[in-house]
Amino acid sequence: MADQPVLTPFRPNDRFLRRVGLPGQIKRGLVRWQAFKKTDSTLSFTFQDESLRDEASLDRYQAHYARFVDGNLPGIVWLSFEGLSSKLSPPLVPRREPDKETDPIYGHLHCVTDAPSDNGHMQLLAKLVNDRDFGGILREFVKRDAA
Repeated sequence: MADQPVLTPFRPNDRFLRRVGLPGQIKRGLVRWQAFKKTDSTLSFTFQDESLRDEASLDRYQAHYARFVDGNLPGIVWLSFEGLSSKLSPPLVPRREPDKETDPIYGHLHCVTDAPSDNGHMQLLAKLVNDRDFGGILREFVKRDAA
């Protein structure tokens, strides 16, 4: 039994982080719908557990993913489980999908939802972040210094 994974249900206030890898997707304190543009059949998120709650841990998380965006620091937005599962139609319910092979540091927190159904659905996701009730912006995109 010790080898069995522990499945715990998500709570309404649980948060899911999404990295925003292009500068135009977060502008003037607002996330644009393109941050949720589907390139696959799922959207990737990172479950924000206790290890990702303080400012220093979010800085490390952001820096860790700079390698995927040419050394730029990706923006980070969050959405609550309640927002994803009950404030969207159709809902985008997060489910755990660990990815320890690709990311040994944060891969155990990897989750996915179904991809948004259309542009209107992506606009609703951005609205959840921008209204700050069921989401928010934790970090803006930061362009790497041209040194």
